Amino acid sequence: MRNHYYYLLKLHLKNIKKSTNKQAFNFSTLAFSLLPSNDPYFSLPQLLLKRRQFANLLQALPFQANSISHYKRIQAQIIVSGFESSIFLTNILLNLCSRCGNLRDASKLFDEMPEKNLVSWSTMVSMYTQHGYNEKALFLFLGFRRSCNKSPNEYILASVIRACMQLGDGGDMGVQIHGFVFKSGFDQDVYVGTSLVDFYLKSGCIDEARLVFDDLKGKNAVTWTTMITGYVKSGKGEVALQLFRQRRETDVVPDRFVLSSVLSACSVLDFVQGGKQVHCHVLRRGEEMDVSVINVLIDFYSKSGKVKAAHRLFDEMVVRNVISWTTMIAGYMQNSFDRESMKLFSEMSRLGWKPDGFACTSVLTSCGSLEALDQGRQVHAYAIKANLDSDDFVTNGLIDMYAKCFSLIDARRAFDIMSEQNVVSYNAMIEGYSSQENLFEALDLFHNMRLRSLPPSLLTFVSLLGASAALCTIELSRQIHTLIIKFGVSLDLFVGSSLIDVYSKCSCVNDARFIFEEMNKKDIVVWNALFFGYTHSWKMKRP
Repeated sequence: MRNHYYYLLKLHLKNIKKSTNKQAFNFSTLAFSLLPSNDPYFSLPQLLLKRRQFANLLQALPFQANSISHYKRIQAQIIVSGFESSIFLTNILLNLCSRCGNLRDASKLFDEMPEKNLVSWSTMVSMYTQHGYNEKALFLFLGFRRSCNKSPNEYILASVIRACMQLGDGGDMGVQIHGFVFKSGFDQDVYVGTSLVDFYLKSGCIDEARLVFDDLKGKNAVTWTTMITGYVKSGKGEVALQLFRQRRETDVVPDRFVLSSVLSACSVLDFVQGGKQVHCHVLRRGEEMDVSVINVLIDFYSKSGKVKAAHRLFDEMVVRNVISWTTMIAGYMQNSFDRESMKLFSEMSRLGWKPDGFACTSVLTSCGSLEALDQGRQVHAYAIKANLDSDDFVTNGLIDMYAKCFSLIDARRAFDIMSEQNVVSYNAMIEGYSSQENLFEALDLFHNMRLRSLPPSLLTFVSLLGASAALCTIELSRQIHTLIIKFGVSLDLFVGSSLIDVYSKCSCVNDARFIFEEMNKKDIVVWNALFFGYTHSWKMKRP
């Protein structure tokens, strides 16, 4: 009989692995084989064997939504077979319901359990946390503390900490859980400790996170990655790099996440040597680099102005993904290698890859810089075909490209069909009108922008001042200057040089000199603008 059970189970599991869509299992055949025998002397080993067979069958099911009907049939066989009170099988069913996203059935199963163990509570708390029901997870944890005399395990505690983190305002509760963790003796558990580090980082308490991190005697790759990433996101790239060097003294091998975080820190700090050290570290390990790490390296070298190094890495890649192509296209664009950017975009499409919105935005910028209207139209056609024309970034890129290619009608058409324009959209259109000295259209858009309560940015004022300077309209220039003061835009190099330029061209040298004296920083453009003002004024005074 035992061989018969094994044969049926093996055959059934084989069918599960082969099926992909409907998974047509022969549950009726299996049911008869697993039903209790009429033999009054049915032995305990045979009952245990049947329970194990049910467990194996449940664990072999894929974690997909269409698996719900299958596990419900197996659950029916479990009840018919008299195993409905088995904590072991019910816990497996709870886990399966959770993985399939069937929270209602899981809650019903849990509530109907005559007896629950630590695994039952842990599974439910984890399920609620993973699916975003954080308050339910916390209430269930409190219920566990009241009704169960057993100590929690590391999985319950980590899930509760994560629930506090996801609540956003669960800071006080998180601190209380931290105190409970310490009292329960889990303060040195790496799983719980890493969750606490992540909780404090996400709550903006980086110093508390570092205290928990330093207190952990045992740290794994996830712990180091969490802390280093936290420093990078907090703008403390130097500390992130110091921590990465400190990690070298341990036996923890950095994974792709920590390497990506450190490279991001080097990129933000413009620390080329640090990025090269990370690159050398990866090469010294003698392992094949993960594609995500190479992508970050390409991005790092591109942002550091080392386009040749980025290109070399891209060419040497055995396996590429869409991000690889997009990162390299963006790298070319950011470093003004616009022809190379357009060429790589064409090659990407020719090889069957489907450029995403970011790739389209990058190459549209290159098309605009080269005034390559035909190529820009081709990208526009691809964006429509790929349903990317509704993406705000792509649409703003189209407006900017058409404006720079002096095709204002196409730019305005792209602007008007947007479901909702933002500041970037208005700036691109205003700059397009201003560059061709269409001041009235630019002012009309600016007026519309203010009616919609969209706050103008620095670029908005710079564009308007450029058009005003070209037409030498002093009254309008003074009004724009008043608005700049009203909106609290600081006199940085761009705004300052634009104001000096417009006052100089309108023969208001004293006003230009006043702006010049007010500026904290001055570059060659600012000096040249003032020199032009004096020269222009002198020429105007000559008989």
